[in-house]
Amino acid sequence: MQSLLLRKLSIFLSLAAIIFLWEFWFFNPCWIVEIGLLSIIIVFFETWLVTWRPVAVESIKNQLHKSEFWRFAILPVALIISSFLLETIWENIWYDRGVLLVVIIGLLLVFYNLFSRFNNAKSYDPASFESLSNYVNLVSFFFLQIDLFAFAIFLDQPWYLSFGINLIFSSFLTYQVFWLSGVRLVDGGLHLMIVLLILSECFWALAILPISFYVAATVLSVIYYLLINISRNFLVGLLNQKMIQRYVVIGIIMVVLVLMTAQWK
Repeated sequence: MQSLLLRKLSIFLSLAAIIFLWEFWFFNPCWIVEIGLLSIIIVFFETWLVTWRPVAVESIKNQLHKSEFWRFAILPVALIISSFLLETIWENIWYDRGVLLVVIIGLLLVFYNLFSRFNNAKSYDPASFESLSNYVNLVSFFFLQIDLFAFAIFLDQPWYLSFGINLIFSSFLTYQVFWLSGVRLVDGGLHLMIVLLILSECFWALAILPISFYVAATVLSVIYYLLINISRNFLVGLLNQKMIQRYVVIGIIMVVLVLMTAQWK
């Protein structure tokens, strides 16, 4: 019982540590590398802690290899990396704190649900956690797209490097969505490759259009949202014509609204 309370308390301590580190970084930007690495380590450690089950010391290594820890770590690590990179773009302290607030809320919900899944099954709702994960997944993808388009434009980062990073990042996020829905890699591998292929083509197309990086990131995120939801529902046997029409209509409306209000270069 005491161990459970300590691990639940660790969620708040880890989030408090991230808040302290980022606030320190906002006023001491020269610590960017150290703060970034520490943030990732904290998230990794906390993910392991909330998914950990009491075992003998000699079996901890086996637990790390055989448990779902590595798959569950994809989401919080993706969120912390994408948001940390986003913080390097903005110079407005309130924008920075707004992103930090999103990160803290997202991590709190993810960690608490993971803790419930492994330690308090009665309060765990699989459908709720899957829905939450999809939202955090989409936010992480959106943040990263802003990062990559902005770095390529303002820092002259080679587009092929942005493309490669986006491909790797998207692979993990798409896999995480499929896996959490109960889709095995052997069953969803083809759909994963199709999603990545379409995203890659759209990324290159948006890179040459005279639009701002915010618009490009939003459009690509909408496309990603459509692709993973249609693919996921198809793989679990829930996809139907009405669902496809709803997703397509929502996606088209969102893209049209974004392009109509965009500031073209």
